[in-house]
Amino acid sequence: SNYYFQKSAYAANVDGNLAEAELYATRALSFDKLDAYYRLLGQIYFVNVGSILNNQTLSAEELRNQFTTALQKLADSANRAEAADPKNYQNYQFSGQIFEALIPLNIPGVNAYAQALSKYNQALTLNPHNPTLYLTLARLEIANKDNKKAKEYIAKALKEKTNYTDAVFLLSQIQVQEGDLRSAIQS
Repeated sequence: SNYYFQKSAYAANVDGNLAEAELYATRALSFDKLDAYYRLLGQIYFVNVGSILNNQTLSAEELRNQFTTALQKLADSANRAEAADPKNYQNYQFSGQIFEALIPLNIPGVNAYAQALSKYNQALTLNPHNPTLYLTLARLEIANKDNKKAKEYIAKALKEKTNYTDAVFLLSQIQVQEGDLRSAIQS
C-alpha cells in the first residue's frame, strides 16, 4: 500500500497527473484503509475541484455536474479519513480546509464558515498546543471579517510559539488594514 501511496504522491506533486495520482491512491486504499491515504485522495479531489471551477470551456450544467461529483468525492474522502482515525487532528484540519475553501462560493444550505470552525475546533481539541491550528483559526476569522477574534487566535498562536513569524506577519497585516501602522511596525 505504501508503494502505491508514494506513487500517487509523486504523480500528483511531481508529474501533475491527477488521474494517475487518483488511480494509485485508490490502489493504496485497496490494501490498507489508512487516514493518510484518504487525505491524499482528498487532496487530489481538492485540486480537481479547483480545476473544474477554473475551466472556462464547461457549460453551466457541465460545471455544476462535475463540481457536485468532485465535491462529493472530496467530502467522502475527508469523512473516511476521520472515520479511519478519529484521534488524528490532521483529519479534522483537512475537513476544515475544505469547508473554508467553500466560504466564498456561498453554496445554498451550507454554512461553510460554521462547518470549518467546528472541524478546526475538533482538531484543536486533539492537538491543543499546535500554533498552526490557532493561526488557521485566525485566517478563518479574517475570512469571516472578524479581526478581533483573529487577533485573539494570533495571540494564542504566539503563546504556543513566541517566535512564530507567520502569526506576527498576519497580525501586522491586520494592523495595517485597520490603519494602525505604529503597531504594525512594532509587530
